[in-house]
This record gives sequence, C-alpha cells and structure tokens, in this order.
Amino acid sequence: MKEFQIKTTTFSSIQLLNENEELVGELLFNLVAGFKEKIKIKEEIFKIKNTGFLWNDIKVFDENEKLMIKSDISKGRFIYFGDSKEIYTYKYRCWFSNKANLFRNEELVISINMKGFFKTKYEIKVANYLTNYLMVLTFLNSYIRNSSSA
Repeated sequence: MKEFQIKTTTFSSIQLLNENEELVGELLFNLVAGFKEKIKIKEEIFKIKNTGFLWNDIKVFDENEKLMIKSDISKGRFIYFGDSKEIYTYKYRCWFSNKANLFRNEELVISINMKGFFKTKYEIKVANYLTNYLMVLTFLNSYIRNSSSA
C-alpha cells in the first residue's frame, strides 16, 4: 500500500499529497461543517450534498450534476457510479483506535488512522493499484465527519 500525506492548509482546505508530495486532490470546506463542501481534483470540482436520515448520507456530484458517489450508512457502503458501478464497504473502529478501512470485494483498498490529541494528524494508506482519487477523498471526508461527530 502507498502512504499518502494529509496537509491542512487553512480552516477551509485539506490537501491529499501522494508519495512524491504532489497534490492529488483537495477537500474544500466552509466555516459551517456540512455546508457546501466540495472535492477538487486537478481543475474539476465535485459537490458534496447531505442526504438521508439526519443528513448522515452524502452524494457526490460532478460539475454536470451527474451522481458519482453515494453513501449508504445503514449498510456501511459507498457506491461509485463512474465508468462502471463499484461497491465499497467500510468499517470504523473508534474509542482508542480511530481507524477506518474501506474494502472492495473484501480486499482492503484504503486505511485511515487519526493520531494526536491536541494536534490531529491523519495517516492514510491506499492500495497500490487504486487511482480513484474521488473515492479516496470522499472516504476521507466521511472519516473526518464521523470522527468529529463521535
């Protein structure tokens, strides 16, 4: 698995850097969490919309309002609607281990861990073959939401 870096630039942006410290994509936030969140990959912007019971689920749309990813928290999964439909399942472990794992066909593809008490630091590992950075950033966004509300 490849190790990626997370860089917090301001209160409104979290950058994902690959192993060569090149910018892969970015999570863009407003001051109010869950309001007009976006994902930026290269020059493309994806909108994140809250849906479902208590706004826990999310849907990610491209610039043409095409649904790209939707979460289903009740079943612990994400569904990707790109060139082909892909289903990812996830498992969170909280309390003393703030770890989240994302699986595709029961194979671990993304692992996120949060360390630090006063200063939060994220560790993220991605399967060597996985280049779906929209899925990586969506899962990171979901992890941050989940860990901040726990």
